Amino acid sequence: ELKIQSNTRGSAAGSYISYLVGITAVDPIAFGLPFERFLNPERPSAPDIDMDFADDRRDELLAYVREKYGANHVAQIGTFGTMLARGSVRDAARAMGFEISIADRIAKLIPMGAQGFPMTIKKALDEVPELKEMYESDEEVGQILDMAQKIEGCARHIGVHAAGVVISPDPLIEHVPVQYDPKGEGKLITQYDMHAVGEDGIGLLKFDFLGLKNLTIIGNTLRIIKKIRGLDLDTETIPLDDTKTYEMLARGETAATFQLNGQGMTRFLKELKPTNINDINAMV
Repeated sequence: ELKIQSNTRGSAAGSYISYLVGITAVDPIAFGLPFERFLNPERPSAPDIDMDFADDRRDELLAYVREKYGANHVAQIGTFGTMLARGSVRDAARAMGFEISIADRIAKLIPMGAQGFPMTIKKALDEVPELKEMYESDEEVGQILDMAQKIEGCARHIGVHAAGVVISPDPLIEHVPVQYDPKGEGKLITQYDMHAVGEDGIGLLKFDFLGLKNLTIIGNTLRIIKKIRGLDLDTETIPLDDTKTYEMLARGETAATFQLNGQGMTRFLKELKPTNINDINAMV
Protein backbone atom coordinates (compact mmCIF):
# COMPACT_ATOMS: atom_id res chain seq x y z
CA GLU A 1 0.00 0.00 0.00
CA LEU A 2 1.30 3.48 -0.85
CA LYS A 3 2.08 5.83 2.02
CA ILE A 4 -0.63 8.25 3.14
CA GLN A 5 -0.23 11.53 1.27
CA SER A 6 0.31 14.36 3.73
CA ASN A 7 1.24 18.00 3.79
CA THR A 8 2.16 20.57 6.45
CA ARG A 9 0.44 23.93 6.28
CA GLY A 10 1.35 27.34 7.69
CA SER A 11 4.57 28.59 9.21
CA ALA A 12 5.48 25.20 10.69
CA ALA A 13 6.63 24.31 7.17
CA GLY A 14 9.44 26.84 7.70
CA SER A 15 10.92 24.91 10.63
CA TYR A 16 14.26 23.25 9.83
CA ILE A 17 13.69 20.72 12.63
CA SER A 18 10.41 19.67 10.97
CA TYR A 19 12.35 19.15 7.74
CA LEU A 20 15.21 17.21 9.36
CA VAL A 21 12.92 14.80 11.23
CA GLY A 22 10.80 14.24 8.11
CA ILE A 23 7.57 16.00 9.12
CA THR A 24 7.90 18.25 6.08
CA ALA A 25 9.54 17.48 2.75
CA VAL A 26 10.39 21.01 1.61
CA ASP A 27 13.80 22.44 2.50
CA PRO A 28 12.90 25.78 4.15
CA ILE A 29 16.38 27.27 3.66
CA ALA A 30 16.41 26.53 -0.08
CA PHE A 31 13.04 28.28 -0.47
CA GLY A 32 13.58 31.06 2.07
CA LEU A 33 10.57 30.06 4.20
CA PRO A 34 10.31 32.04 7.45
CA PHE A 35 9.53 30.15 10.65
CA GLU A 36 7.26 32.44 12.66
CA ARG A 37 6.32 30.08 15.47
CA PHE A 38 9.06 30.48 18.07
CA LEU A 39 7.82 30.83 21.64
CA ASN A 40 7.85 34.50 22.56
CA PRO A 41 6.14 36.73 25.15
CA GLU A 42 3.50 37.83 22.61
CA ARG A 43 2.66 34.27 21.62
CA PRO A 44 3.27 31.95 24.58
CA SER A 45 1.15 29.06 23.28
CA ALA A 46 3.03 25.92 22.24
CA PRO A 47 3.77 25.78 18.49
CA ASP A 48 1.36 23.43 16.80
CA ILE A 49 1.76 21.78 13.42
CA ASP A 50 -1.37 21.58 11.29
CA MET A 51 -1.17 18.62 8.96
CA ASP A 52 -3.33 17.67 6.00
CA PHE A 53 -3.85 14.01 5.14
CA ALA A 54 -5.62 12.28 2.25
CA ASP A 55 -9.22 12.37 3.46
CA ASP A 56 -9.97 8.76 2.47
CA ARG A 57 -7.18 7.52 4.79
CA ARG A 58 -7.55 9.82 7.79
CA ASP A 59 -9.23 7.02 9.77
CA GLU A 60 -6.13 4.83 9.27
CA LEU A 61 -4.03 7.58 10.80
CA LEU A 62 -6.33 7.88 13.82
CA ALA A 63 -6.19 4.09 14.26
CA TYR A 64 -2.38 4.28 14.18
CA VAL A 65 -2.32 7.00 16.86
CA ARG A 66 -4.68 4.97 19.10
CA GLU A 67 -2.47 1.92 18.69
CA LYS A 68 0.73 3.86 19.38
CA TYR A 69 -0.39 5.84 22.44
CA GLY A 70 -3.22 3.66 23.77
CA ALA A 71 -6.93 3.80 22.96
CA ASN A 72 -7.73 5.45 26.30
CA HIS A 73 -5.09 8.17 25.76
CA VAL A 74 -6.50 9.42 22.44
CA ALA A 75 -9.84 11.06 21.67
CA GLN A 76 -11.40 13.20 18.99
CA ILE A 77 -12.66 16.53 20.25
CA GLY A 78 -16.38 17.02 20.84
CA THR A 79 -18.26 20.05 19.51
CA PHE A 80 -21.60 21.31 20.74
CA GLY A 81 -24.28 22.14 18.22
CA THR A 82 -26.35 25.03 19.57
CA MET A 83 -29.96 26.05 19.04
CA LEU A 84 -29.95 28.59 16.23
CA ALA A 85 -32.91 30.86 15.50
CA ARG A 86 -34.70 28.67 12.94
CA GLY A 87 -34.01 25.41 14.78
CA SER A 88 -35.23 26.90 18.07
CA VAL A 89 -38.55 27.79 16.45
CA ARG A 90 -39.00 24.30 15.03
CA ASP A 91 -37.97 22.55 18.28
CA ALA A 92 -40.16 24.78 20.46
CA ALA A 93 -43.21 24.35 18.19
CA ARG A 94 -42.78 20.57 18.06
CA ALA A 95 -42.39 20.26 21.85
CA MET A 96 -45.46 22.45 22.42
CA GLY A 97 -47.56 20.28 20.11
CA PHE A 98 -48.12 22.79 17.28
CA GLU A 99 -48.52 21.77 13.64
CA ILE A 100 -45.24 21.55 11.71
CA SER A 101 -46.69 23.87 9.03
CA ILE A 102 -46.91 26.82 11.43
CA ALA A 103 -43.28 26.27 12.54
CA ASP A 104 -42.18 26.19 8.89
CA ARG A 105 -44.07 29.39 8.14
CA ILE A 106 -42.31 31.22 10.99
CA ALA A 107 -38.86 29.69 10.32
CA LYS A 108 -38.94 30.64 6.63
CA LEU A 109 -39.37 34.31 7.58
CA ILE A 110 -36.15 34.27 9.64
CA PRO A 111 -33.23 35.32 7.38
CA MET A 112 -29.97 33.36 7.27
CA GLY A 113 -27.15 34.95 9.29
CA ALA A 114 -23.81 35.99 7.84
CA GLN A 115 -20.55 34.30 8.81
CA GLY A 116 -19.51 35.56 12.23
CA PHE A 117 -22.89 37.26 12.67
CA PRO A 118 -25.46 34.59 13.52
CA MET A 119 -29.10 35.50 13.11
CA THR A 120 -31.17 35.74 16.30
CA ILE A 121 -34.93 35.79 16.74
CA LYS A 122 -34.69 39.28 18.24
CA LYS A 123 -32.73 40.52 15.21
CA ALA A 124 -35.21 38.85 12.84
CA LEU A 125 -38.16 40.58 14.57
CA ASP A 126 -36.39 43.93 14.04
CA GLU A 127 -35.47 43.23 10.41
CA VAL A 128 -38.60 41.48 9.05
CA PRO A 129 -41.82 43.51 9.38
CA GLU A 130 -43.98 40.53 8.31
CA LEU A 131 -42.57 38.40 11.15
CA LYS A 132 -43.12 41.18 13.71
CA GLU A 133 -46.70 41.60 12.53
CA MET A 134 -47.36 37.83 12.86
CA TYR A 135 -45.77 37.87 16.32
CA GLU A 136 -48.06 40.66 17.50
CA SER A 137 -51.29 39.54 15.82
CA ASP A 138 -51.19 35.72 16.00
CA GLU A 139 -51.29 34.29 19.53
CA GLU A 140 -49.79 30.91 18.54
CA VAL A 141 -46.89 32.59 16.74
CA GLY A 142 -46.30 34.76 19.82
CA GLN A 143 -46.20 31.71 22.11
CA ILE A 144 -43.78 29.83 19.82
CA LEU A 145 -41.40 32.78 19.40
CA ASP A 146 -41.39 33.58 23.12
CA MET A 147 -40.52 29.96 23.99
CA ALA A 148 -37.97 29.71 21.13
CA GLN A 149 -36.11 32.76 22.48
CA LYS A 150 -35.74 31.03 25.87
CA ILE A 151 -33.96 28.01 24.36
CA GLU A 152 -32.06 29.87 21.63
CA GLY A 153 -28.28 29.52 22.04
CA CYS A 154 -28.46 26.47 24.33
CA ALA A 155 -26.42 23.35 23.50
CA ARG A 156 -28.58 20.97 21.49
CA HIS A 157 -26.40 17.98 20.61
CA ILE A 158 -22.78 16.82 20.63
CA GLY A 159 -20.83 16.17 17.46
CA VAL A 160 -17.22 15.48 16.48
CA HIS A 161 -14.77 18.24 15.51
CA ALA A 162 -13.66 17.88 11.89
CA ALA A 163 -9.94 17.80 12.70
CA GLY A 164 -9.17 18.06 16.42
CA VAL A 165 -7.59 15.14 18.29
CA VAL A 166 -6.17 15.14 21.85
CA ILE A 167 -3.43 12.84 23.07
CA SER A 168 -2.54 12.68 26.77
CA PRO A 169 0.36 11.02 28.59
CA ASP A 170 -2.01 9.24 30.99
CA PRO A 171 -5.59 7.99 30.53
CA LEU A 172 -7.84 10.83 29.35
CA ILE A 173 -10.46 10.15 32.03
CA GLU A 174 -8.03 11.62 34.56
CA HIS A 175 -8.37 15.01 32.85
CA VAL A 176 -11.55 15.25 30.83
CA PRO A 177 -15.00 13.62 30.66
CA VAL A 178 -15.25 11.38 27.59
CA GLN A 179 -18.02 9.50 25.79
CA TYR A 180 -18.37 7.31 22.75
CA ASP A 181 -19.15 8.97 19.43
CA PRO A 182 -22.97 9.11 19.14
CA LYS A 183 -22.67 7.71 15.58
CA GLY A 184 -21.25 4.49 17.03
CA GLU A 185 -17.97 2.95 15.84
CA GLY A 186 -16.68 3.00 19.45
CA LYS A 187 -14.56 6.15 19.00
CA LEU A 188 -13.87 8.21 22.13
CA ILE A 189 -14.76 11.90 22.02
CA THR A 190 -14.20 14.54 24.68
CA GLN A 191 -17.17 16.16 26.39
CA TYR A 192 -15.28 19.46 26.51
CA ASP A 193 -14.99 21.53 23.35
CA MET A 194 -11.67 22.50 21.76
CA HIS A 195 -11.22 25.68 23.82
CA ALA A 196 -11.81 23.90 27.15
CA VAL A 197 -9.57 20.98 26.17
CA GLY A 198 -6.58 22.96 24.86
CA GLU A 199 -4.33 25.63 26.31
CA ASP A 200 -7.14 28.03 27.20
CA GLY A 201 -8.64 25.27 29.34
CA ILE A 202 -7.15 22.17 30.92
CA GLY A 203 -3.98 22.25 28.81
CA LEU A 204 -4.08 18.96 26.89
CA LEU A 205 -2.08 18.72 23.68
CA LYS A 206 -4.38 19.24 20.71
CA PHE A 207 -3.53 18.10 17.19
CA ASP A 208 -5.33 18.98 13.98
CA PHE A 209 -5.50 16.08 11.53
CA LEU A 210 -7.21 17.64 8.54
CA GLY A 211 -8.63 15.52 5.72
CA LEU A 212 -7.93 17.02 2.29
CA LYS A 213 -9.59 15.78 -0.89
CA ASN A 214 -6.74 16.98 -3.13
CA LEU A 215 -4.28 14.69 -1.36
CA THR A 216 -6.65 11.75 -1.97
CA ILE A 217 -6.68 12.65 -5.69
CA ILE A 218 -2.85 12.72 -5.71
CA GLY A 219 -2.68 9.38 -3.87
CA ASN A 220 -5.13 7.76 -6.31
CA THR A 221 -3.19 9.20 -9.27
CA LEU A 222 0.05 7.62 -8.03
CA ARG A 223 -1.76 4.28 -7.59
CA ILE A 224 -3.15 4.42 -11.15
CA ILE A 225 0.28 5.34 -12.59
CA LYS A 226 1.85 2.39 -10.79
CA LYS A 227 -0.87 0.03 -12.05
CA ILE A 228 -0.84 1.18 -15.69
CA ARG A 229 2.79 2.30 -16.21
CA GLY A 230 4.52 0.30 -13.48
CA LEU A 231 6.19 3.50 -12.22
CA ASP A 232 6.79 4.03 -8.50
CA LEU A 233 6.44 7.80 -8.25
CA ASP A 234 6.85 9.68 -4.98
CA THR A 235 5.59 13.27 -4.68
CA GLU A 236 8.63 14.13 -2.57
CA THR A 237 11.15 13.13 -5.24
CA ILE A 238 9.37 14.26 -8.43
CA PRO A 239 11.75 16.80 -10.03
CA LEU A 240 10.76 20.47 -9.82
CA ASP A 241 12.35 21.34 -13.19
CA ASP A 242 10.18 19.26 -15.54
CA THR A 243 9.84 21.39 -18.70
CA LYS A 244 6.65 19.68 -19.94
CA THR A 245 4.84 20.56 -16.71
CA TYR A 246 5.65 24.28 -17.04
CA GLU A 247 4.64 24.23 -20.73
CA MET A 248 1.31 22.65 -19.73
CA LEU A 249 0.68 25.33 -17.09
CA ALA A 250 1.66 28.10 -19.54
CA ARG A 251 -1.03 26.77 -21.93
CA GLY A 252 -3.55 27.26 -19.13
CA GLU A 253 -4.23 23.54 -18.65
CA THR A 254 -4.85 23.86 -14.91
CA ALA A 255 -8.22 22.11 -14.37
CA ALA A 256 -8.21 20.31 -10.99
CA THR A 257 -4.60 21.39 -10.27
CA PHE A 258 -4.53 22.23 -6.57
CA GLN A 259 -4.09 26.00 -5.97
CA LEU A 260 -3.72 26.78 -9.67
CA ASN A 261 -7.21 25.96 -10.95
CA GLY A 262 -8.99 29.29 -10.41
CA GLN A 263 -9.87 31.55 -13.36
CA GLY A 264 -7.49 34.30 -12.21
CA MET A 265 -4.64 31.85 -11.65
CA THR A 266 -5.10 30.27 -15.08
CA ARG A 267 -5.15 33.67 -16.80
CA PHE A 268 -1.95 34.85 -15.06
CA LEU A 269 -0.13 31.57 -15.71
CA LYS A 270 -0.78 32.02 -19.44
CA GLU A 271 0.62 35.57 -19.26
CA LEU A 272 3.55 34.72 -16.96
CA LYS A 273 4.59 31.48 -18.71
CA PRO A 274 6.38 30.05 -15.63
CA THR A 275 9.67 28.22 -16.12
CA ASN A 276 10.51 27.25 -12.52
CA ILE A 277 8.87 26.55 -9.17
CA ASN A 278 9.73 30.03 -7.80
CA ASP A 279 7.55 31.61 -10.51
CA ILE A 280 4.63 29.53 -9.26
CA ASN A 281 5.36 30.29 -5.60
CA ALA A 282 5.39 34.01 -6.34
CA MET A 283 2.03 33.75 -8.09
CA VAL A 284 0.33 31.73 -5.35
